[in-house]
Amino acid sequence: MGSQILMTFNTSNLREDDPTLNPSDFIVKFNPPIRLPGRNFRLAFYSFFGWRSYHNITGKTIVYGIDGTEYTLSIPDGLYGLNEVNALLQADIVSNGGEADKLVLTPNFNTNRTEISIDNTSNTYNLDFSASNNLANFFGFSEINVTSSQAGSVIANVNQDRENLNIECDLIKGNIKNGRFSRIIHSFKPSGPTNSSMEIFPLHQTWHQIDKTFIDTIDFKVTDNVGRIVSFNGEDLTISIVLEEINK
Repeated sequence: MGSQILMTFNTSNLREDDPTLNPSDFIVKFNPPIRLPGRNFRLAFYSFFGWRSYHNITGKTIVYGIDGTEYTLSIPDGLYGLNEVNALLQADIVSNGGEADKLVLTPNFNTNRTEISIDNTSNTYNLDFSASNNLANFFGFSEINVTSSQAGSVIANVNQDRENLNIECDLIKGNIKNGRFSRIIHSFKPSGPTNSSMEIFPLHQTWHQIDKTFIDTIDFKVTDNVGRIVSFNGEDLTISIVLEEINK
């Protein structure tokens, strides 16, 4: 193969020229443009560095009742596990005169379902998943009013379709995902606690044909399983790619 060029893009540096730049969806401008002598070039993802600062809960509430009185718990935007949401619920129930551990959300890792336990011995409790901005999908329930102990009907979508993150680049062509053309150059599974660093270096590089001979811009996006832009809530990231000429 031919010579390689490593290209690194840091959104903190790019923001110096464009303060409105979105680290999850940004365009790099080249002045002067890069002119490739033909289409015998390819690229590969080299590395990614960022922070696990994206949220899986944004603008959501839990509506529950104690003895017929309805209460609304607003969940602060953030990255949560099911047990952490349950802890917020228990504290809110106690603050409103109820008892802890009488309306409980528990993950069952054997069945991959969320179990709701309701104990009406001293008070009557309910959890209303039909209310607006609810977390029914998060817990794996349909939009019902839960008045007795039961398990969710489907697997809890705690990650909110962010089990994998995708790095997309508009220089390539030919990829297909779910029957549609895709610009994904790498996918990875995030790990670690909230706000931990993510450093991604693939063991093996996958090469993609470049779709341009004249490069004045490169568009990068970070998306989730269903193609939505993933917000890192202002945290910067660094993406590196490798360009290589293919020997004729």
